[in-house]
Amino acid sequence: MFRGSSGALSLQQIRSLVRMDRFVLTRRAQRYLVTQSWDRETVAKGLCSLERIDLHKSIPDSRRPGSRLDVYRPLRGGQRLYIKLTLGEDGDLYVLSFCRDGENH
Repeated sequence: MFRGSSGALSLQQIRSLVRMDRFVLTRRAQRYLVTQSWDRETVAKGLCSLERIDLHKSIPDSRRPGSRLDVYRPLRGGQRLYIKLTLGEDGDLYVLSFCRDGENH
């Protein structure tokens, strides 16, 4: 689709927000983490390891005109993940999805 292109958020911006602990897990993402026995540190490591090639697409956010959603599908440990991110109006990084690709979350 658009692998390797630029998303709305730069990888540097994502890493910086994660390192400053300025990322928010939505309830949906939190529920999935619990089912997998994953924690916030798992998400932080996953976000900091994203590469440009992992970007699947960047799409308009229908709920917030002018905002975008970046979708990453990195391959980690032989499994593809599905990660959806956006920048909130407060400047924090919102993790809307962080799960194994293809699983209900």
